[in-house]
Amino acid sequence: MNKKKIFGLIIIIIGIIFIFITPIMKFFINNKVDNTLNDFEELKVEEIENNNEEKADFDFENISEISPSKVLLNPGEINKNLIVGQIVIPSLDLNLTIFKGLSENELFAGVGTMKNNQIMGKGNYAIAGHYAENNTLFGDLTSIKIGDIVKITDKNNIYEYEIYDTKVVDPNQIDLIEDTESEKRGNPIISLMNCYYEGKKFTGNRFFAFGDLVSVKEYREEEMIRK
Repeated sequence: MNKKKIFGLIIIIIGIIFIFITPIMKFFINNKVDNTLNDFEELKVEEIENNNEEKADFDFENISEISPSKVLLNPGEINKNLIVGQIVIPSLDLNLTIFKGLSENELFAGVGTMKNNQIMGKGNYAIAGHYAENNTLFGDLTSIKIGDIVKITDKNNIYEYEIYDTKVVDPNQIDLIEDTESEKRGNPIISLMNCYYEGKKFTGNRFFAFGDLVSVKEYREEEMIRK
């Protein structure tokens, strides 16, 4: 086979990889998401409470641009001891596991808490996740609207928040996750964050959505996933 044919074959292979890499990445992520949601379903309240006492990584650098290489070359096991809850946003058809901390491996399977010792329904419960295309992970977060409901649970209660504001900010504006924001609001709040894209280009900024706590109900699985 001459060099021209070899070069042409290489170009074809690269083209095929380029076409299928995003669906393959989505498959790997969704598989992890489904598995961790199953893990959450099996956990007892006491186990979740114990998980909240685990040590965790809160490195904001892990909330960065996601890439196929990061996903496909990161086959590490999910740490089930970091599972602390579940988040559902009915308007976005979003259902994810909440992990304690911002470990990169866990962020490929769900979302993570941004501060240590966060308590659902109190202060500013801050959660971060990766942007990924096609309604994967926190990919559709920027589509959230004022008035949308966000549900989180620790299997004790279901905490419902109503979105009251969204904004795009500089990545260094981390004060938005502090409890002082809920004190200013005069109400417990939730802060949801992901990387901000314009089209398919990462801007380097962060997108935030904020919600007021409007309801606390006893946990029932069917109520949690009800749209």
